[in-house]
Amino acid sequence: MRPRQPDHQGYTVRDGVRLHREVYGEGDRTVFFLPTWSIVDSRFWKCQVPYFARHCRVLTMDGRGNGLSDRPEGAAAYTDETFAADCLAVMDDSDTRSAGIVSLSNGARWALL
Repeated sequence: MRPRQPDHQGYTVRDGVRLHREVYGEGDRTVFFLPTWSIVDSRFWKCQVPYFARHCRVLTMDGRGNGLSDRPEGAAAYTDETFAADCLAVMDDSDTRSAGIVSLSNGARWALL
């Protein structure tokens, strides 16, 4: 079975780093699947996206250093605060005012920052 293709995709640029994002479905409500770890891209959520996209708008992103996002060098580019700010930048750039957040592990920590 092939994964559902995004309705829209593009890049958000924050501090010179391109962050790949995808949008699926439509609706007044948005579910944002955050990256889980700094070593996993948005494909981690591909089994959940089709179900949620039938009911609302779904936003996913590849965290910096993964998937189709840029890979900046140096440990300073990969702090928890940086990942949290990246998530907010993707929300802003995709016209997402509020969203239900889904994640685990590091992504859950970033959601709390």
